Amino acid sequence: MRAVRGVALSAALCALLMVLTSCGWGTDAAVQTPLALSRVNNALHTGAEDLTVRLNQAATALKGKTPEEAPVVLEMLCTDVAEADHCFTVDGARAVTAITPASASGQIGTVAHLWQSQAPEPPVSETGTRINPGCSQVYRSPAGFEGMDAGVMLDPVGGVALTLRLADWLDAVIGPALEGMPFEVWVMQPDGLILYDANREEVGRNLFVDPLYNEYPSLQELGKRIAAEEAGGGVYTFLREDMQEPVEKTATWTTFDFCGQPWRIVLAHGGGGREEGALVSETGLEAAQNALRKLATDPVLSDALATGDAAWGRTAFRSLYDAYPDVYSVQFVDKDGVNQYGYPPENSLEGYDFRSLQSERDAQFLAIVQREHEATADTPLLEGPMGHFFLVPVYQGDQYLGMIYTIQTDR
Repeated sequence: MRAVRGVALSAALCALLMVLTSCGWGTDAAVQTPLALSRVNNALHTGAEDLTVRLNQAATALKGKTPEEAPVVLEMLCTDVAEADHCFTVDGARAVTAITPASASGQIGTVAHLWQSQAPEPPVSETGTRINPGCSQVYRSPAGFEGMDAGVMLDPVGGVALTLRLADWLDAVIGPALEGMPFEVWVMQPDGLILYDANREEVGRNLFVDPLYNEYPSLQELGKRIAAEEAGGGVYTFLREDMQEPVEKTATWTTFDFCGQPWRIVLAHGGGGREEGALVSETGLEAAQNALRKLATDPVLSDALATGDAAWGRTAFRSLYDAYPDVYSVQFVDKDGVNQYGYPPENSLEGYDFRSLQSERDAQFLAIVQREHEATADTPLLEGPMGHFFLVPVYQGDQYLGMIYTIQTDR
């Protein structure tokens, strides 16, 4: 399940800002929800709320309208919810009476999935009263996407609804919440159906029966726990982002209830292990810190950072990373508070802008960068071991470029 980069703070950032209660990981004790997973869950709640508002607005606008007048309102609904494949109204028999876009007009007269399934009847919308929509079960549409209908009744003899391209909607909601982060997020029903993954080839597959997953028993075993437990954590092996090489990943999950349907939201992180043959020299916290100080004074590195030569910067970071087995990652945050990149990429922020001030923690990190002084912090990482952070300012002449920093663990 492919990595998605996101706005939630990484294990590295959580450790740096000492968010002890949000970033812990345990296998014996109760698993605490990582900050990144909380961000995704909050984004889903916001997305569901927005969908509810849009449907209620459409229901209000359709009051007293004839089927001939409905398309204008439906077009607005489909514009507001860009991930809707089509929007429609139904009559008392639950047959489609009006639909947009026109290319879906073949469905007029048919009964929508929302009223075919065993889902509860959508509640009735009353003027000035906000109600939550009813939803169908997830189904495979004739167009080949995983779909879900969501709608409300206008009165006892009609309703308004839309059909979501579910993976598109989840991507639109989750993607912005993960901008710049090396995490993977996938969404699964308890029956094993994959509703969302950045690798669209996995959407619509079933974790428990699809041949793609049969070669990875640890993933399927963890999947059984994910299906049975509303929240938890564990480890599994599956292909890395390029779908070529198996790697070990750490997963934490929670449950998001969408229209009464429990979806497991899985946050995974991994694939940042060292390659065989990596150079090993002297170890230890002090030695790695001295190496970072030396790297910070290298004019070739400062030129690379100043000119945006990320390839050379990563090469320099990799040299330090390979030389010190205890180093978890080496990263660069520029003077403006944008974490540009690091090595290995799987353990590094990329393009995360702390100036967005998504939370108080962003402001705290930005303050560290702006102080232009060496800084250290010790705190547990998301994965569990203690992390030791060391930041060193980098200059080109008198110009402050930002900070390079290492993370070391007790593993």
